[in-house]
Parts: sequence; C-alpha cells; structure tokens
Amino acid sequence: MQEAFLLSAQFRVINVQCLCANVRKYTTLPLRNCQKYQPPLLLRNGHLNTLYAYFNCKLKGPDYQREIMETGDGDFVELDWKRQGSASLIVLLHGLEGSSKSTYIRRMAAMSAELGWDVCALHHRSCGGKMNRLPTLYHSGYTRDLHEFLQLKTQKYQKVRIVGYSLGGNVLLKYLGDGIYPIPANVHSAVAVSVPVHLRGCAIELSKFSNRVYEIGFLRGLKRKMLKKSEIFPELISAKKVRAVKRLVEFDNEFTAPLNNFNNAWDYYDQSGSLRFLSNIQVPTLLINAKDDPMLSEASFPYEIAKNAKHFYFCATDYGGHVGFANLKESYYWIDKEIVDFLTDKKL
Repeated sequence: MQEAFLLSAQFRVINVQCLCANVRKYTTLPLRNCQKYQPPLLLRNGHLNTLYAYFNCKLKGPDYQREIMETGDGDFVELDWKRQGSASLIVLLHGLEGSSKSTYIRRMAAMSAELGWDVCALHHRSCGGKMNRLPTLYHSGYTRDLHEFLQLKTQKYQKVRIVGYSLGGNVLLKYLGDGIYPIPANVHSAVAVSVPVHLRGCAIELSKFSNRVYEIGFLRGLKRKMLKKSEIFPELISAKKVRAVKRLVEFDNEFTAPLNNFNNAWDYYDQSGSLRFLSNIQVPTLLINAKDDPMLSEASFPYEIAKNAKHFYFCATDYGGHVGFANLKESYYWIDKEIVDFLTDKKL
C-alpha cells in the first residue's frame, strides 16, 4: 500500500512523534539469509525511508508497450510490456493506487530489462489510466486477473518470475497459496515486498494518527474513482456516502466489501489476507518485510510459518519502511538487488 502519499505540504505535517524510530523487537534473525540492509542514519526511520523512496527515483523505467487484456467477466486490465525476445518474463504487481509509474516498479522493470528479461507491469483494475467497466475496482484478495493473465499471456515463456509490492504482494501470496486456481508450471519463483499479510492488523495500524498522512493519500485516489463509479452506477453507489467517508476502514465497509460480496470490512480483511495461505505455497517464494514498516502489525511477520515451510521464505530487516529500503545517491536500492538475488538463485 505504498501509493498516493500526500506531497510535500502533507509530508511537513507528520507529527514529531512519527519521526521517532519505531523498530519492532520481534526477532533479529531472518529465516532467509538476506544481505543485511544498513541504510544511512537519515533512513533509519520507517516514515523517512518510506517517503524518501516514494519521492526519489533516478530511473524513468523502460519504454512500455500498452496492451489491453479483456477479462472473462467482461472487464479489462491494462498491461505495460517491455519485450526483448527473452524466454524469461518478470511480472510486476503494484500496490494500492499504484501503477507502472510507481518508483519501485520503474526500478525493478529497468533492472529486469538490463538482465535481458521481458517485463510486464500488470495494473490492477482502474490503475492504468482508464476506468474499468464494472462497479468493482480491485482489492487485496482479488487474484482472478493475475490468473487469467498467466493463463493467456505467458505460455511461451520458459520461466515466469513474479514480484508483488504491498497490496500486489498480498494478491500474489494469496494466489500462490489459496488453491483456487492451478499455478502454471512455468511460474518459477516469486518475491513479495512490504506485504500486510494480516490485513486486519494493517487496517488497525493505518487508523493510527501517526499513519494518517498515508490513509488520507490512499482515500483521495479511491474516493475520486468511486465518485466516477457513482455517476455510472447510481443505483449501487451513493456519491453522498463516498464524500462522507473519512477512514479507509469506512471505505472498505461501505464499498469494497458489499461490491465484492463480503459481509463487512472485517470479513473482507479476514478472507483476503494471505497469512493463512502461506504454508500452502509450492513455488519458491520470498517475503521481505521491514520491522519499522509503519503499516504492518506484528501478525505480518510470519516467522513460525517460514520455519516449517518448504517453499516459503521470510526475511525481516530492521529498517526499510514501507516499500522503501532506499539507498542515497543510487539508482537501484537494496531491495531491488535482493529481489534479483533470490529470483536468480540456482538452488531454487
């Protein structure tokens, strides 16, 4: 959920209390032997690392070719491709209100292209610039579009690697573990970054005053889209209710849950969170979460599951914020290199 943060004026309103280091003391030992992330002192704070990574990217990303993929339910998703004739493909899934323009997607796409891989940034519905057709947008547990994409667009590739960030990471982990869809045989490996695998806990964290700047940013984009939906589907979506929403949980309770056949926001969080599916994953998969991520609760650090899993790996870093893991004055960040290190591990 990295996207739609407020810009500089809102950054200045972050409470002094937010800027204090908030490293969780769950454990110091990662279950995947990641290289230790040691940021400069300036970035040893979850909020600062998060915002620095959001605002700073030296790479514009590859020149994409846009494709519209029609979905089986009569809607569509937008795909941004960088094709190089490779037998390997990397699929990138962005976070809440993100896109192929998100800084972390641009860096990973550029690095993957340099490795010679084909790249596809898959947009969640409504995130590629065009409003989708159906009343629903997208949500943390919606895996159908990813499955249809893999079935329809990746058959020619020998190896398909998938990377998901925040909300996109939860979609990825749930898809790999919930057993609803068969995983294509050419899916080689996966990495998920800064993922609220326990969505209920994330919702509680985001409701705190220290995270209000993020919540407002997310709501701005979601409400704008839902207001457009209210013009098309006034019988389903009340513009008055959209304008009245002040918290993300309210938005999910009023719109995400009922439009997607959940009882309420909490039912949506409990059914869509990937935590309970992690032990079922059969594709080599790495989850990397930072202990100072302001949006994650303790339940999003699944040490015990990783200890007993055969294909699921977990790495917790002391620092990194939410989809941060930044390095000063470098085009690629620690997280980008760590992702590639795992995806190219010959032992997988």
